[in-house]
Parts: sequence; C-alpha cells; structure tokens
Amino acid sequence: MGITVKKPTRTFDIVTDLQLLRESLEKTQKYADKTKHTVTEKADLKNLLHKVDESTITLTLHGLNSSKWNMIVIQNSTVKGDSMVKDWPKMVADAIPQMLESAVWKTSGDAIEFADGDLAELLDSLTDVQTMDLIVAVQDLNTPTATVPKAVRDLI
Repeated sequence: MGITVKKPTRTFDIVTDLQLLRESLEKTQKYADKTKHTVTEKADLKNLLHKVDESTITLTLHGLNSSKWNMIVIQNSTVKGDSMVKDWPKMVADAIPQMLESAVWKTSGDAIEFADGDLAELLDSLTDVQTMDLIVAVQDLNTPTATVPKAVRDLI
C-alpha cells in the first residue's frame, strides 16, 4: 500500500547580516516618509535589499512524527514547583536537524551543506527575535491539525 501522510512544511528565512538589515529598514523608513523619490534613491534601496537577500539562508522544515517531537519535549522539560518548564531554545536546537529538508542561499538558490556542528553554531548565533520566530515555526509544524475543523466546513 503506497499511502503516506504528507507532513506540513514551511520555509524559514534567516538573515545573517543584521547590520545590513538594520540599514535597509532605516532607509526604507526614510523612503516611505517621502512622496517623491529619485531614481538613485530607489536604486540604492533596491541594491541594499538585494544585499540583505544575498545574506539570507532559506531553510525548508517539515514537521516531525508525534513520537519524535514528544521525545524532544520530554527531554527538554523540567518540573519546577507546580509547573512544567520547557527549554524552547534547546528544543529547537534538537528538533531542527531532524526537521531540515534543505538549506539554500535565498538569491542564488545554492545548497548549503552543514558540516558537523555548523547548524548548531548557526542556531546558537541567532538573535532572540530570530529564535522566537523559529520557535513559533517549529511549534506550529509539530502541532498540526489532523482533520478539517467542523467550523471550517460550516462556512461552506
């Protein structure tokens, strides 16, 4: 029997040059505040955004089987008093290598092959905001909906 369950996937961009990102956001704000733009201003902004994209890695991630995800959750959870505390950054670091389908440079599409420890080093270098966005993506992929909710069917 050739029936399999297709796991949810999502792409996730990691900008590796946050200084360029900051400069592009500042320039974008100045650009947006004006009503007229010179050709040079538009070209400068476009060039800066292209450089940000060149520094961006696109990861394609898939959800894990329930048993694998549950093991990661259990291994990275502790009980403190009356509550369960989850080490989300550690959960992400443990899950991503198993969830990774591909990693490419955004503009060129060139594949990135992570040597031993490289992926862990990349994940460890992320800012808090990048880590939080990745936590949300990992959690979303690993808690998928199993059926179409009744409320969705009731809409049609």
